[in-house]
Amino acid sequence: IVSKLREHLERRDLGVDHVVVFVDELNKYAPADGADTYVRKMLLDLSERGRYLGLVLFSAQQFRSQVQRRVVGNAGTGIYGRMDMDELATPGYATISPATKIKLATLPKGELMVRHPHFTQPIFVKFPRPAVLNSREGIERFPPATDLPFPEAVARQMRGLDRRVGADAVCALLEGRREDDVRRALSATRRERPADAYAFFAACLGRRVNGEVVIPRRGIPAVKRTDDAYGR
Repeated sequence: IVSKLREHLERRDLGVDHVVVFVDELNKYAPADGADTYVRKMLLDLSERGRYLGLVLFSAQQFRSQVQRRVVGNAGTGIYGRMDMDELATPGYATISPATKIKLATLPKGELMVRHPHFTQPIFVKFPRPAVLNSREGIERFPPATDLPFPEAVARQMRGLDRRVGADAVCALLEGRREDDVRRALSATRRERPADAYAFFAACLGRRVNGEVVIPRRGIPAVKRTDDAYGR
């Protein structure tokens, strides 16, 4: 795929100026030691010659020291999170000052360090708190609602479409109805969003047909058989 992207970018017929190739766990696919595989050669070529074509390598790894040195050396921008002191003691971090290493080892969650050739000093950035709650915090703050009976759930949906709709009227309308018919009528009402939601919903449900109890008729009693051929 990367070879085809390179060919299209050279011919300028891809329709875009830049393509970003994202590789997770780069130390696994372009390791510093090990066999010189096709993937490793491709990533090395991408890091060295892909920039002039607009082919950008964006990678992530936990151990930068275990990535092939030429791939790391061709990286334009480096972003670092909290790291262990054993990783910071490797030769790849020799240019970082001891004070910066200590700060990297104690970075709180949400803070990163950015290094770029245009900046003479590393820059520490802080991500704002996300506008969403994680699963555990969200469940604790907003516990899930209990399941409602089917008529009450439909009444709540109808109230969301029209605040004038009464829950008792909806429950009375649904009495004796099949759930499949109610779901179809509710889906049509939500799709159309009419001015009078209750009237439209009732029209979709149609007239209620009450079941009729059929009492079987008494049949004609059977004629008793006798031994007399003349029925006597």
